[in-house]
Parts: sequence; structure tokens; C-alpha cells
Amino acid sequence: MNINTNIIFLLIGLVSFNACSQGTQNAPYQLSDISYTDTLKGVWIKGYIVGGMKKSRDMIKSTEDIQWGVSGVNPDYLIMASNHNETDIQKCLLVDLSDSDLGIYKALNLSDNPANLYQQIRCYGFPSPNLYGMNGFKFISDVTLQKKNIEHLDIANPFNLPFDKMPADNLLCDFEGISRIEELPDWKSKTLVGSTHWEIEKKNEDSKATITIEGEPTGHIVETWLITPLLKINPNSEFTFDCFAENYISTITLAIYFINEADGKTIFTEIPVDRIPAASKGQKNIEVNLTAFAGKTGFIGFKFTGFPYRKKSAYKIDNIKLTNKREILFWESFGNTPMKHPQRINNFTGYDNPKVFQAKNNHADIRYPKRFYLKSNVMYCVLGYRDKPYSDEITMNVSHIIPDTGYKNLTLSFDAGTTEDRYGTPLNKISIKCDGIPLYINPKWTLAGSIFKKFSLDIPAKTINQVSFSYSDNLNINIAIDNIMIKGEREN
Repeated sequence: MNINTNIIFLLIGLVSFNACSQGTQNAPYQLSDISYTDTLKGVWIKGYIVGGMKKSRDMIKSTEDIQWGVSGVNPDYLIMASNHNETDIQKCLLVDLSDSDLGIYKALNLSDNPANLYQQIRCYGFPSPNLYGMNGFKFISDVTLQKKNIEHLDIANPFNLPFDKMPADNLLCDFEGISRIEELPDWKSKTLVGSTHWEIEKKNEDSKATITIEGEPTGHIVETWLITPLLKINPNSEFTFDCFAENYISTITLAIYFINEADGKTIFTEIPVDRIPAASKGQKNIEVNLTAFAGKTGFIGFKFTGFPYRKKSAYKIDNIKLTNKREILFWESFGNTPMKHPQRINNFTGYDNPKVFQAKNNHADIRYPKRFYLKSNVMYCVLGYRDKPYSDEITMNVSHIIPDTGYKNLTLSFDAGTTEDRYGTPLNKISIKCDGIPLYINPKWTLAGSIFKKFSLDIPAKTINQVSFSYSDNLNINIAIDNIMIKGEREN
């Protein structure tokens, strides 16, 4: 009896020991219990985030290399301790986030998530006995924060976008008749940092997609996306949307991206958009320049980022449209082969449309300025040099290209920029005419250094024979123009 009883108690003891073995998710190690002799064994640990490595440091030799807080920390590293008041470096652990999953990195790093300070976390990874000068933990693959598992993100396709679907070449979304973004077929709303999501806001029988943040300045940063279905971009595609800013603050931004796939990876390309409100106001029919993506398939992403700053602030978007309504009647890109040396307008032989361009003074030229966002040849106008005024008039004779009848609502569009680093150069420093009639250029339209913006001017006629660009000034600046298009709608 005694022998059997002892065996039973021994078995019960073994079962109890296995059920409570440390290093698991349910029974993670305290920092003081971590063994650094087996660095090939992954374990779970728990502790509090108490700070990070300072940005200017590459080793931790003393407490001077640690930031006990969030200001000025390197986002790749965390300092963990067994209690949130710990400041003894010998009782702390350096956690390396640089090789962790993208979702973990975005959710944990202190630069984007200052509210994580003093929060308790559980994480799975591998001990490292000498990580930049102190005990460490790296290759983090699973994390629990505030009793929730952090979602993994595939760095090759973090939004799990369906690139293999059939793309649409038109889109119209006014957000009417739905109460949640998820009710829109093939649309995706995804928050990468923070807990705020795009929502449908309905006021006065009008619905908009809205992203809102509020709270104290020490709260989470927000990074959240609203992404369209898969789209086919044609040469005459036009993408527009309405945008409204409410209680605008300088700590929030809305940016537009073209998202496509190349070599099995998701490529995010930001598209400069000039008219997104940077004040508490609205803008309708904001045009997104998709010229660089003609012939490609991809998604359009609205990326919202920002910090809350006490008051409730929001961006709202509506009437998202991709149309091919206007046909391209004329398009000049000045060729796709980068030029080694500038050539005068009258001497250039690489036009898409021969026998169209002529310069009165043959001062303007065609060149390839490498600093521009769009890498291509451009029509280059120099508005003075060393206080000496330069002048020229470039004419486009399109009478043999633009039909005499059958079209309406003609527009002249082009990309324009300056190689100067200064911002705010008015576009109307160049005069543009159609058949001698000046086209209205909004005096508020300005150019940005080394980045193209898209501009579109209405043509008050159903056909045109000639377009002219002229300048005469000593501003000591350069203005470059590319992708000149004349579009029109067919008359019924």
C-alpha cells in the first residue's frame, strides 16, 4: 500500500509540475527567472515597458544610454522590467523589435505608441545574454498587450490585398445606404497603429467615410487606412474625391497612395495631392494624378496618421470616383528615353507628336531633371538668371490633331514643378492661352520644389487650334512642365 501510494503521489506531482512549467504563454518567465544558457530555445516572458534605448546610442553601458520614458527613444528597442518603477539597469531587459513581425513592431514601438509606457506585456522570443551591452530578448514573434494578442502582418502584403481579382476601370462610392465600411464589397479598412477606425458618419441625409481622433497629447499615434477595390488605371483615368477637415490640427495628415504588386511584394507609392485641406474646410473634386500608373492595376489607399491633441479632429471623404469619361485627344510626354543633355524646343526630335511644338525665341528646352518625383523628360522654362529676365513663347499647333466637332467640356491638363527647393512659386508666372484666349489660372496654385503637381484648366471652346505657354520674368527660378493633355467628352 505504501509503495502504491507513493507512486500515485509521484505521478500527481509530475502532472502538476508539467501543467505549471514556466516559459509558456500561460506561465511566462519573470525577468529574473530567464536562463541565458540556452539561446536557441524560445520562451514566453512578462514584464513592464519602462523606456527605451536613446536614439543617439548604439550600446548600453550605463543608465545614461537609457531613456526612462518615451521622448527621444530608438523605436527599434524597448526596456522591460519586472515592475513599472524600475530604474536599475541590472534588473532590466533590452527587447529588440527590429526583427519582429511588422504588426508587432507597429503596435509596440514607443515612438508611435507612447501610451505603451508602463504597460505590462507578454512576449515570445529568444534570450540573448549580451545584446548591445545588457541582457536582451530578440526575434519576437508573439505578443500580448493589455490582454489582447497583437495581430501579425505579412510584410510582403500587410493588408492581405487580393491582387489576383478582376480589376474595375471605374468606381463610384458615395457611402450612402450603409452603416459600416465593411458593408462595401472589396473595400478594406485597416488600422496599423492605435485603435481608431474609419467609420460611416451620416448627417443631414448625407454619409461620409470619417476618421476621428481625440484625447490628450500623450495618447497613441494613429495610422489607419481606407483602401478601394482593385482598379485598372487607363491613360485617360481620372480619380477624384471630396475631402473635409473638421477641427483641423497640424498633427494629423491624410495622404493618398497607389498600391500595387511587384516581384511578390506590395509597393506603396505616395501620390502628391495639392488640395487636401490643411485647415478646417472642405474641398470638392480633388484630382489625383494617376498618369505614372497608366496601364497598371492596383489599389488607391487613403492613409490617415496623427496624434490627438485634446480636441476632437477628423477627416471626412466622400464621392470617390474613378472615371474614363474624358477621352485623351492629345498627350505629349516628351519621350521616355532620358536625355543626357538639354535640347532646345525647336531642335528636339523625340516628341510623341512631331511638328507640334515651336518656341518663338528658342530659349526653352527639353531636358531630364533627375530631382523630380516623376522621372521623365520635361519642357523646361528658365524665368530669369542672375536678375536677367528671360522670355519665350512656346506654341502647340494642334489643329491637325483635335477634331473640329464631336467633343465638349475640353480641358488642358499638365504636371508642373520647379527644381528650386523653395515652395510657393505661383503657377500663373506662366501665361497659358488657347487660340489667343487666356485660360484662368487660380492665383493660389503654387509649385513645390522637385515634386510635380497636376493642374487642369477649362478650355472655353469645343475645339482648338493652338495652345501657347509664355513667360517673361527675372524670378531666377525654373518651371518644368510634363504630360500635357487635352481631354474632351463626346457629345451625344
